[in-house]
Amino acid sequence: MKQPFMMFYSDHDIMYQMLLGNDADTEDLANNHWLYDLHYEDFETAGLRTDIHRIEMSQVTHTGLTDYPLFMRRPLRNPILGSAPTDLIMGSQIDLIVGFVDT
Repeated sequence: MKQPFMMFYSDHDIMYQMLLGNDADTEDLANNHWLYDLHYEDFETAGLRTDIHRIEMSQVTHTGLTDYPLFMRRPLRNPILGSAPTDLIMGSQIDLIVGFVDT
């Protein structure tokens, strides 16, 4: 990639537990591998480039990184979107995107 790029990830622990089950050992996966690295990096160097910054938001699912948290209530919201507070989810998305574009 020759242009600036930002990837805003959901919580890997939640994602890997959904894909592999709650009993799966996800520590190595979450610490060393980003599921989407191969979408924008070569296989040989995936996850190694220092000019690509990855941001992961704890306690938020992939679907939670939308405006859905504004429209769903607990307790249904937590397993689908994550348990992070709505104002934190929405504010983080706005701040990170605006900051990235401004930079």
